[in-house]
Amino acid sequence: MILKRLMRNEHILKTFFETTPDILVIMDENGRILDCNHHFTKNFGYEKIEALGKIGPVDMVSPKDRQKALSAFGKVVTDGINLNVQLEVMRKDGSVFSSLWSGTKLSDELGNMEGYLVTGKDLSDIHRLEDELRKEKDQKLLIIGDMTARIAHDIRNPLNVIINSAKLLELQLDANPNTNMSKHVTAILKSSERMRHQIEDVMDYVSNRPLNMSECSVTDLILSSIETVLIPNNILVNFAKEDDVKIMCDKNQLSAVCGNLLLNSIQAIGENQGTITVDWKVDAGHIVIDFIDSGPGISEKILPQIFEPFFTTKQVGTGLGLVSCEKIVERHNGTIHTRNNPTTFTVVLPVI
Repeated sequence: MILKRLMRNEHILKTFFETTPDILVIMDENGRILDCNHHFTKNFGYEKIEALGKIGPVDMVSPKDRQKALSAFGKVVTDGINLNVQLEVMRKDGSVFSSLWSGTKLSDELGNMEGYLVTGKDLSDIHRLEDELRKEKDQKLLIIGDMTARIAHDIRNPLNVIINSAKLLELQLDANPNTNMSKHVTAILKSSERMRHQIEDVMDYVSNRPLNMSECSVTDLILSSIETVLIPNNILVNFAKEDDVKIMCDKNQLSAVCGNLLLNSIQAIGENQGTITVDWKVDAGHIVIDFIDSGPGISEKILPQIFEPFFTTKQVGTGLGLVSCEKIVERHNGTIHTRNNPTTFTVVLPVI
């Protein structure tokens, strides 16, 4: 009876060993393969007789991951277990695939070590599915982006008419002052400008306009960006006027970046008296442009998040402005970052 039960248990274990969907390998303390199941031979392309005796962490692993595999197996030997180690492993024909491995010590009833059971999962199908889902998501985003760009474009044209009309009214009121009417015109201009910048944020984020590169001076770039932003009377903008530097850039797109950074500084200062300083210097073949404002600064807690899509601390805003800035700067082979004390946004671009 006992013999029959043992034989039945052994049969069950053997059946499980061969039919489980995981790769199963039994190794000795040196990593030498003592036994392996069907899924091992299927995935690696070896007949079982060929695999037996090979050193798993060496012969079955791609060269770049062999040291990692040896360390992982060493942990199984010393600690008795090691879980979820990702490795690039190598088939008999030399091709590689991504896999996930765990190992544990095998002991008999008396605690004597009999070997090590190592289990693996082929991640190829998972990665393939992830790629397919990513492509499908990218396609949907392209459709959404195209639709968003069309809507934003359709809104931008009449909005520009509103802004230009309000500016004409403002000029007329300068000649014939009317305090109440001036307040309304100012409110129209502020709200319209805010809407325009939000639309520009969306347009910059969803579009991938080719760069129209040309030679441009930094002074011209800054001046053109200042012209796109409504500077309140309570804020003074200072910028360098000497030692001009030439760069190759898409002036319109980089001007939008500078305008966005200026607008951020204006919003940070708010209704208080304040200053924005735009300064630059050449360092190791790059132009370093600093946008420095006298605002209260950015919380250190959220500082690492400000370049994430849709992240914003403002009651109004898309959370796309800084992301779009980063995207445009990177396409110019540059970088953008920020720091506090004082609040400074720094754009680094290659010079000619």
